Amino acid sequence: FNGNDVDQIDGLAQKRCKTLLSVDDSYAQIVKTLEDLQLMNNTYILVTSDHGYNLGHHMLPSNKFLLYEHSLKIPMLFAGPGIQQNSTFSTMGTQVDLAPTILGLAGIPTPSYMDGRSMVPMLISSAEKNVLPGSVLLHLQTAAPFVRN
Repeated sequence: FNGNDVDQIDGLAQKRCKTLLSVDDSYAQIVKTLEDLQLMNNTYILVTSDHGYNLGHHMLPSNKFLLYEHSLKIPMLFAGPGIQQNSTFSTMGTQVDLAPTILGLAGIPTPSYMDGRSMVPMLISSAEKNVLPGSVLLHLQTAAPFVRN
């Protein structure tokens, strides 16, 4: 790396952060609209991303094809009825678990031909079950436990 490389990487990182401001604004407008329409009590919001780029980590300019921890995991946030704010869980899901989870939040059973398992039982707080839509209650009663072999 030289000074020019560092300046280019910094510039690229700053541009990406500026781009994210429009995502923040869009998210805020979506939430405001849902609140205005009084739909937050039966709406689930999922925010995710891709792996991102190294941008100077490990002396690499810009790529994401190496097996570093930050290159392997993707951020994923869920919000909605029954999901306790600021809660986390350590069980690692995969992208194939995303579709069954979304179906579960909609009260739709996961088809037998679909890979993955619903993570809804881990997302929903037992203390929050009194605010759940009926579709999620039904899913929790019928979903297979989330266990990786």
